[in-house]
Amino acid sequence: MGGRSNVKNELLCRFVFPERPGALMKFLDSFSPRWNISLFHYRAQ
Repeated sequence: MGGRSNVKNELLCRFVFPERPGALMKFLDSFSPRWNISLFHYRAQ
């Protein structure tokens, strides 16, 4: 934890997913492999 990336113009985005099997994986698969996802937070309800 606490890693850093030397990426200019870093963005922080928030998404809400439906509670459906595979919804998160489908979303992540749509990103380019060039994206650096350095933080991911999951909160179960």
